[in-house]
Amino acid sequence: MAAKTESGLTEEQQAIVAGLIAANAIANKKMFDATLEQVGAVIGKVKDLWFSKPATRANARDLADIVKTSQREVAEQVEAMLDEVYDTMQIRVLPSKRNAHVSLPRKSTLRGIDELLEWERPARDARTLRLLGADELRAALKAEWRAKRQAHDDLQLARREAERQRWGLSEDVIGYRRILRPEQSEHGPCALCIVASTRIYGKSDLKPMHGGCVCDVLPVTKTMDPGITLNREDLDAIYEQAGGNDRDSLIRVYGFDISQLKADDIDFNHGELGPILVDPRYKNRTQKQTDDLAGQGLDPQRVYDAQIKLYRKFRRQRDAGNLDISEGLIAFHRETARKYAAKLGIAFDEAA
Repeated sequence: MAAKTESGLTEEQQAIVAGLIAANAIANKKMFDATLEQVGAVIGKVKDLWFSKPATRANARDLADIVKTSQREVAEQVEAMLDEVYDTMQIRVLPSKRNAHVSLPRKSTLRGIDELLEWERPARDARTLRLLGADELRAALKAEWRAKRQAHDDLQLARREAERQRWGLSEDVIGYRRILRPEQSEHGPCALCIVASTRIYGKSDLKPMHGGCVCDVLPVTKTMDPGITLNREDLDAIYEQAGGNDRDSLIRVYGFDISQLKADDIDFNHGELGPILVDPRYKNRTQKQTDDLAGQGLDPQRVYDAQIKLYRKFRRQRDAGNLDISEGLIAFHRETARKYAAKLGIAFDEAA
C-alpha cells in the first residue's frame, strides 16, 4: 500500500489533485478574462448615450446575457474539476446524487436583485459623473470599471454556488479549505486570503470572497485534506520572497501585521455578495447604511452649480475660437442646468 502524505493522500493522489486544481485555475482565468473583455466592448457601445433610457436598458440586457452564459460555463468547469477530485480521493458519492448537476438560480447575479437594475448601475455611475461635471471619457471609464467589477463578482458567485452544491454530493465531505493561487494574480495572494486558508470551513458555509479573489477550494474529509499540503508549498514560497515568516518580514510585504488577523475576524456578510473577506482595520457599512445610500439622490444644487459652471466655461472657450468645443457639448450642459434650475425653483439666465 502506498504511503500517505501529511494530507492523508498518497503522493500520486496529491499530484493528481494538484494538477486538477491548477488546470481549473487556468481555465477559470481564461473564462473570466474573455468575459471581462466582452463586457468592456459592450459597455463601450453606450458612449454619449448615458441619459438614454432605451439605450442603457438594451445595453443592460446584453451585459446580463453575456455574464449569464459565462456563469454557466464557470459553474460547469468547477463541477467537472471537483468530480474528478472526488474520484481521485475516492470520496463516496450518495447514490441519489450521482447524476446531479449544478443548478444556478434563475437570476444571473445570485444576489436576489433584479439583474437589469444591476446592469444599469454602470450607466447610472456615468450619468452621476457627467452631472457633476466629469467629461465623457472619465464617465465612460468609470462605467467600464463598474461593469467589469460586477461581472467578475457575478462569476465568483457562480463559482461559489457550484462549489457549495458539490459539497452536498457526499457525506464523506465535512468541509473545505481555500487554496491559494499566487500565480494567478500579479502581486500574489492578499493577507486576508492567507489567513483564511489556514482554517477549514464547514460545507454549509458559503466561501467568503473579495473583489479580484482567485482562491480555489478543495474538499476536506475526516482523513484527507489535500489543501493543507498545497497551501504550505505556496506559503513557504511567499515567506521566502518576503525574507522570512517573522512579523517584521510580513509587515514589510503587507504593511501591517497579518499575524494579528484571525480567520474568524475577517468574515463580513455583505448585503448582496454574502460573506466576504474584509480587513478589520477598516470600518464597513451596514446593510441599513447601504440601503440609505442607495435611496439618496444627487443634491440638485450641487448638480446645478457644476452644470452652470461648465456651460459658461465651454461657451467662453467656443467664443474665443476653440474648435474642440462642439455645440452639442454646450447644449448638453445648458439643458441640464436649465432642468436643475427648474427643480430648484430658480431662474436660469442663459446670457449670464
